Amino acid sequence: MQRVRGRAHFKTETEPHVAIMERFEGEILAPFQVLLEGFVSQLEVAGQGATIGGGPSPSAGIGRAIASWVELGTRVLSDLQNVKAQPMPRYSIATRSIQEFYETVGGRIEFVVNTWADQQIRGTGLDEAVKEVLLAMKTDLQPWLERFEEEKQKIQDLPGLDLDELERSLQQNNVIVVESSDGARVLSFEEVWPALREGTFVGPNDFDKRRFAGEGAVTPAILQLIQKEKTALVFVRHAGAPLFGMTGFGPTAQRGAHTALKAELEKMNYLVTEWDVKEIQAKPIFDEDPKRTIYIVLRPGPSMSRQGMPMAGGMGPFERTAVLAAVADSGRAVFLTGWEMFAPKYEYQEFLDKRWGIDVDGGSMVITAVPIGPGEWGLAQNFYSITKTKFREHALTEGLEFLQEQCVFPKATTIRIADQVAEGVTVAELAFVPAGEDVWAVKDPLGFVDRYREQGKTRKTAEDSTGPFSIALAAGKGEDKIVVFSAGADFISDNLAVANILTMGPGGLQVQRRAPGNLALFLNVLHYLDDTLEWLNVASPIDSSQIEITDRQLAFWRVLVVGVFPALALMGGGLVWYVRRR
Repeated sequence: MQRVRGRAHFKTETEPHVAIMERFEGEILAPFQVLLEGFVSQLEVAGQGATIGGGPSPSAGIGRAIASWVELGTRVLSDLQNVKAQPMPRYSIATRSIQEFYETVGGRIEFVVNTWADQQIRGTGLDEAVKEVLLAMKTDLQPWLERFEEEKQKIQDLPGLDLDELERSLQQNNVIVVESSDGARVLSFEEVWPALREGTFVGPNDFDKRRFAGEGAVTPAILQLIQKEKTALVFVRHAGAPLFGMTGFGPTAQRGAHTALKAELEKMNYLVTEWDVKEIQAKPIFDEDPKRTIYIVLRPGPSMSRQGMPMAGGMGPFERTAVLAAVADSGRAVFLTGWEMFAPKYEYQEFLDKRWGIDVDGGSMVITAVPIGPGEWGLAQNFYSITKTKFREHALTEGLEFLQEQCVFPKATTIRIADQVAEGVTVAELAFVPAGEDVWAVKDPLGFVDRYREQGKTRKTAEDSTGPFSIALAAGKGEDKIVVFSAGADFISDNLAVANILTMGPGGLQVQRRAPGNLALFLNVLHYLDDTLEWLNVASPIDSSQIEITDRQLAFWRVLVVGVFPALALMGGGLVWYVRRR
């Protein structure tokens, strides 16, 4: 702990605390106590004159109160000296002690000056000398009340110290400390060995109920330490439910569909927020200026009914213009174009076509059909999800080949490189679905499903088309880059991209992502757009299967380590001795 305390980050973050302590000791407490001691002396003198005729002093009580304030300040000063004398000073404890002094003494001064003194001055029979002291107190202590409030607010505005969190974390057992040149982070046992079933209590020694997640936990910690400038991710939606956190109360409470994703992205050192462009057209502003902003543009809800009539609440031109202006200003964006019910035209179709040479048919959906007879097809349970994907060779798909068939693209519409691409624009296909008899692009998905429900089977129509189908396209021009996915927001939802499932394998119970390729591909896209290709595949799932060693194997290794290896070493030493003797 003493070693990491010397890191630049911890020195910098404690500077405001040290400044508050120094002001308290030098500029505030000493002159304040001198003022109080002067009032105590004046009250004693005035009180003596007022009690010449006998009876208690009218100022004795206030004199004792003021003396207690002086004593309290002395105790706080002693506490500060003790804190600074420690090998590892707890500056936050010192500033909290100062804050309590301001709150306690400030509250008592306010009562004495504004209530008790006024009552005594307005009363009858009070010695004039005592009145003069009370009037002086009202005048001279008022600025100190204001100073106390000002200093108290500065303490309240102090952010929590990472150093305190580090010290608390180090009190735990079995932690991993990740250090950089100017900071450090502690990973708890629970982060490195989480429970197989999320949200369940598991004892520290129940390793059969845990999984190792060290690689996935350490990498984000390294990123947070070495990346000082953060990139902002703005998820753009139009009305609908919030993506993050909880909404509602009690039985009606709902969890945002991308809450866990937000947590994963924040671990990767991103600033994450959402923008409801229907609510406000001004783009979000962050407390700390990001080095870059990437917009993840979700498809708006339907603007037409099934009968083709306009629906209230659809995206209007002002909202679309606000989104496109923000994307143009940033130069980096992800568009999720997936099929939406009653939305035949993709809202950003014209922009993607003219600016980037990407054509989106928002009214079609790529489905997986099941052959049940000659020319007849049925529907699987997840017919709207495409899993037969392949990756093209590209910088951002490098290293993901083993995950290409573990990507799930729900409600994918059709996207393709346009016949004409603007000068200077390059478009590349990242992922595609190969042509196959069981994969179609359906122009009327609702009619397709209705026919299946009514007849138990369905057929292709003249409007339906076969693949191959592009799933992800990347386009660039100069410094500007975008990536377009054919799938919708469900592609990166908690239930699909972040959810874990338990499976029983040859080695026992295992934890796996439901769709491990989704999050890995999405993070690689973000690194591509953020110009941090060196961090590609940092979130690739690791092998979480358990290693089982039988008693027979264990006995073999014991004999090998305890018997064979030492014997070989002894023979080698004897051979060297014999050669040197010759």
